[in-house]
Amino acid sequence: MVVLICLCEGSWELWNTHWGYWAIQTMLPLHLCNIMMLLACFMLIFKNYRLYEFVYFLGIGAACSALITPNAGIYGFPHFWIIETLLAHGLLLTSAVYMTIIEGFRPNLRSL
Repeated sequence: MVVLICLCEGSWELWNTHWGYWAIQTMLPLHLCNIMMLLACFMLIFKNYRLYEFVYFLGIGAACSALITPNAGIYGFPHFWIIETLLAHGLLLTSAVYMTIIEGFRPNLRSL
């Protein structure tokens, strides 16, 4: 899952660079899900509970919102943009669910 997240984020950066859309003003201020994807990678590698809390509460909410109302931009469905968006947010959601079900991490009241 970590490899897929890294490939997904890396391909997004490469696509934007290739087509000339990469600009520091638009790509550097990371969105919430971009930050959560990085945290999810570290969470999956190191099995860190504190990162799990962030990814669980912020990542699941942001990923579900993005999956329910995806931004396809001007391209529409069968384009790289929307497929990458759906894959990235799906991986974010899956990583939090994986840590909850498989690794046995559970959020508690103190996590809030």
